[in-house]
Amino acid sequence: MIQLRRSALASITLFLAVWSNWSHGQISSLDEPVSIAGEWQFRVGDDPSWASPALDDSDWTTVAVPAHSPDGYPGFTGLAWYRLTVQLQPTLTDSDDLNSLAVMIGEIESAYELYAGGQRLGGVGELPPSASPRYNQHAVYRVPRSAVNPQGQLVLALRVWRIERVPFNIPSGAYAGPFLLGDSLDLNRFAVTRSLVPDMLMATLYLAIGLYHLFIARRNPAMREFFWFGWFAVALAFYSMETSQWRFNINLPFLWHLKIEYTVLYVLPVFAMEVMRRIVRIGMTPVMRLFRAAFLLFALIVAVVPVIHVHYLTLPYFQYLAAMWALYTAILMGRHAAIGNREALALCVLLLVLLLSVVNDLFLSGALLGTANTIYIVFAMTILLMAVLMANHYTATLATLEQSVEERTADLVYAALKTGFRAVDTAAQPKHYDERGVGEGIGRAICEGIVNRKDLFVGGHSPYKAAPRG
Repeated sequence: MIQLRRSALASITLFLAVWSNWSHGQISSLDEPVSIAGEWQFRVGDDPSWASPALDDSDWTTVAVPAHSPDGYPGFTGLAWYRLTVQLQPTLTDSDDLNSLAVMIGEIESAYELYAGGQRLGGVGELPPSASPRYNQHAVYRVPRSAVNPQGQLVLALRVWRIERVPFNIPSGAYAGPFLLGDSLDLNRFAVTRSLVPDMLMATLYLAIGLYHLFIARRNPAMREFFWFGWFAVALAFYSMETSQWRFNINLPFLWHLKIEYTVLYVLPVFAMEVMRRIVRIGMTPVMRLFRAAFLLFALIVAVVPVIHVHYLTLPYFQYLAAMWALYTAILMGRHAAIGNREALALCVLLLVLLLSVVNDLFLSGALLGTANTIYIVFAMTILLMAVLMANHYTATLATLEQSVEERTADLVYAALKTGFRAVDTAAQPKHYDERGVGEGIGRAICEGIVNRKDLFVGGHSPYKAAPRG
């Protein structure tokens, strides 16, 4: 337990250290990871000699890493190279710490190879001629001591391939994630932390919420909104898992991971639509039916078409469709909010936030809100708000049921006697039923000859009150 606490504390400390040390220069120690994000040299094309540390790359284009695409090369396809020279101080090059030197590479579209000092360290995916995309995966590579030259220079080179025939707005090159240099043990610990927090933590929470609401729906089949919300939360849990680093611990072909991720994403609006309309108590409009059919068609296409390009090609159209659906549904909810429906008002605000997120991520590449991944925050807001609305809805349903029982006390007592019950308790419980209605139900059954008074056991009592003193 103590070791676990130390490990967790070390991971948190490492996480904070990484984000507070966001510039690379001369590195003197591996006590804390150093970010190597920033300015790298970039060139489109391919030549194996570009991995050599002796290459003069001063005439290459300077670009930011990470970035949605290299500056001046939006949406490039094919092969390209990134290079970075890191200067290590003698205090590090002359120490044994250099033996544990490692580099962490973040997310690169669509595959890459990493070289250090001209030596190939590994990569993610496969480059042409046997190209095989495998993007989004973080990786840690040990840097051999021989990769650092006698002057303490470490030249890192990334040979990057981006898949052809994909939409222009799909990222290219080194586009996200941590790019770090540090001790291999620290970087591997950091990689484990990033694979669990926050995505897998949120996925676990979503799954628990979903299963809980599915349990309620099973116990109360008439509450269909709980059924749909349960599946919405479960689907969101799978999507969060499939967009986390943890998914690479599951030994499945990368194409299968993509199909699970995109299929679940494309059916999420269908579940959300069912939950929202049932919370507000509105019917399925013809426009809703069209949206539902379109989302299900997208999900079917990515599920059955056995090529990777289908995911790239359908995503932009799905995003446009999702934006139109959010706008339409927000207007629909706004109309009901205008007549005093508070649930509709909350959902209208949520849908407008979702629309803002889609515009920011799709059309503005994160320029509006500072990041192009706001959709994950909106998903968390959606689950939280809908869970609150579900709780309110459940409470209101119970209150309505209690009121219905109170109003129908006479009918229920009459039905019970007609069925064969002969014991009746008239306890004063005005919250649950009308005591006067008990007598009415008994009188009706006696008048109709269903039962005789002598055959009934009628009991009653009043709420306890303490006797006054004195």
